[in-house]
Amino acid sequence: MGGGPIITVGDMTSPVAKIFPNRGLLAFAKKYAKENLIPLQRVPSPGAGNNDAGGVNFSGSHCPAIGIIIPRRYSHSQSELLDMNDLANEYRMLEGFIKNNGRISYDFFAE
Repeated sequence: MGGGPIITVGDMTSPVAKIFPNRGLLAFAKKYAKENLIPLQRVPSPGAGNNDAGGVNFSGSHCPAIGIIIPRRYSHSQSELLDMNDLANEYRMLEGFIKNNGRISYDFFAE
């Protein structure tokens, strides 16, 4: 906690997403974070930080998705903890995706 939002490069919800995350979205997230001085943490292992992004990528809607999550402790308990700076930076990342939606490459294999 305290190192910024976590960007997951794959998750266990889709066998293909473990190998092939949406590279266009990943490239935008990394570039936007760097340009706006938003710290990002990357989860290299698909087993960590599971979310539904992989399943969304390969659902019938073919909606590109990546996971950008707020690091926290004691998830799903009465005393879940998070760093408020991580929350603020998550908000800034989401704001960047919304404001730049028309300029983001959703090419699955983009670099």
